[in-house]
Amino acid sequence: MDKGWQDFVASHWGKILGGFAGLLVAILVAVVGFWLTVFIFICVIVGIFLGSKLEKKESFKHLWESIWHSKDY
Repeated sequence: MDKGWQDFVASHWGKILGGFAGLLVAILVAVVGFWLTVFIFICVIVGIFLGSKLEKKESFKHLWESIWHSKDY
């Protein structure tokens, strides 16, 4: 790869990544529809959240309580 391209990619990596993400969303909407695409992204976000908690070695009980904490009134 040419040094010019490497510099270009290194200085504009966020725009390139965003462009590919936008392309992926457009293809998903065109192929499976808007609401199924929204559902897929919600599932991905929940999966990333749960995966990050597992990486931090948090127990499932602690995770469950942090989501559904009860307030004593």
